[in-house]
Amino acid sequence: MHTSEPLENTPFFAAIQKGEWESIALALAARPRATFTAADYWAEGLYFVARGGTAMYPQATHCLTQAHRLAPTEPRILLELSELCLKVGRVAMGLHYAGLARLYAPQNFLAHLGFGRAAVRCNELYPAGEAFYQAWQLVPPALRAPLVALAYPFSPLWQQPLTGRRVSIVRLGYQHRNFLLKARANTEFQMHYHRFQAATEVAVEQDLAQAALPPTESKQIQWVVLRDGLPIGLAGLVDMDFKNGRAEYLLGFPDRPAAGVALAATLLIFEFAFSRCGLRKLVSIVYGDNPTAQANTEHLGFRPEGVLAAHIEDPLSGHPLSLNINGLTADRFFADTHTAALFAKLLKRPLSPFSPEMDFRQWATPLPVNFDEVMLEGLRH
Repeated sequence: MHTSEPLENTPFFAAIQKGEWESIALALAARPRATFTAADYWAEGLYFVARGGTAMYPQATHCLTQAHRLAPTEPRILLELSELCLKVGRVAMGLHYAGLARLYAPQNFLAHLGFGRAAVRCNELYPAGEAFYQAWQLVPPALRAPLVALAYPFSPLWQQPLTGRRVSIVRLGYQHRNFLLKARANTEFQMHYHRFQAATEVAVEQDLAQAALPPTESKQIQWVVLRDGLPIGLAGLVDMDFKNGRAEYLLGFPDRPAAGVALAATLLIFEFAFSRCGLRKLVSIVYGDNPTAQANTEHLGFRPEGVLAAHIEDPLSGHPLSLNINGLTADRFFADTHTAALFAKLLKRPLSPFSPEMDFRQWATPLPVNFDEVMLEGLRH
C-alpha cells in the first residue's frame, strides 16, 4: 500500500479543477501502475467519467475503489464513489459511501450534502433532511441560498412530530391505513371533515402515497392526531402557498374527543404553521350547513372573510352548498394574549415567534434538474 498525500496537495487537484483531462491522461500514462497512489487512481477515475461517459463507468468504479482502498478516509474519493453508484443505480452503495464520508469528515458540508443526495435516492427523506440541514449550517453564508432549495423540501421540519402534554401529531403514513379507512367509512365525520374524499381502498392508497411526498411538491402536509399512542383524529395543512405564506387548516375527530384534546391539537397546528413554518395566514373553509363548526372556528380566532353562496354541489344530496371562508393571520395570532395564555395552560410552554433566520419559504422549489452536475463540480473545487 502506498502512502498518499492529501488530494488538495497533488498536481492532479489543480488540473481537475481546470478540466485539463488530456494532460492528466498523459501524466498517468507515464507512471508505472505498480506505483499508483490514491490520488492517481482518483484522477484516473474522474478522467474515465469525464471523457468516457457511461460506457467507462465500470473502469471509473474500479479506479475509485482502488483509491478508496489506499485512502479509506478521504471524503472526496468516498463522495465520488457515492455519486458514481447513484448514476448506475446502486443507490444503497451510494448511501454507504456517502455515510462514510460524513463519518470521516463531519465538518465538511459536501459530505452532508452527498449523504442527503443519496438518502433522497433511497427514499430516506428524514435522514436526507437532517443531512441537508447540517450542510446548510456548515456552508459559508455566501453559498447558503442555493443549498436551501435542496434542504427545504426534505427538512426535519416536515417530519418531526408536534408534541403536547395530552396529544401528539405525527405525519400520516401507511401505518395509519386502517384508521384512515375507518374514518373515511364514517359518513357523519366525512360530512364535516371532507365530503369529497372517497372511502375506497384504492383512494386511500393514492392519498397515502400523496401524503408521503415532500410538502413542497404535494402542497400539503397530512397528520394523524394521537393520544396515548393511538390515532384519534386527522389534521392537515392543504393548498399550501409558499410564495404567499398561507394554507388551509383541517382538523377533525371521527369520535368525540375528551375535553381539551381538540383545542390542544389546534394549538399544536397553529404553532407549527406560524412559529415553525413561518406561514403568514391560515384559512378555514366551513361548509354552510355546519353552523356549529363555524362558531367553533370563530372561537379559535378566525375571522369571517366572506361566504361563497351556492358554490359547490353537495356530493351527498346533490343540492348547492355554500362555503364560509375564515382567516387567521400570523400577526393577529401572535398579538392575541388569550392564545398565549392557552399555550401556557395546555402546552406548558411559551408561544415562540417565528425566526426570520430560518425563513426558507422563498426556496421551496423542487431539486434542480442539473443537481448531479452541480454536485460533482462542487466536489472538485
